[in-house]
Amino acid sequence: MIKKNDSQTLFEHLRRHGTADSYAPESHPNPTNAAPGSSQKIEVLIKRLELGQDLWNDMDRDDYEGLVAPINPRKK
Repeated sequence: MIKKNDSQTLFEHLRRHGTADSYAPESHPNPTNAAPGSSQKIEVLIKRLELGQDLWNDMDRDDYEGLVAPINPRKK
């Protein structure tokens, strides 16, 4: 398993572990309500990968409906 602090190139990883064509997840993840593209969602995806889980769950949030974003007005 790759840890975040391991430094290797993509080519080293492919040489050691093969390509995505041979990837078969060991288990299916619980759904997440993290917004697509958010740092929370990225952390969830990293954790899923580290655990050997499928990256996606059909019940993962796939929209931004109902989310409130902070507004930072520009100063003139």
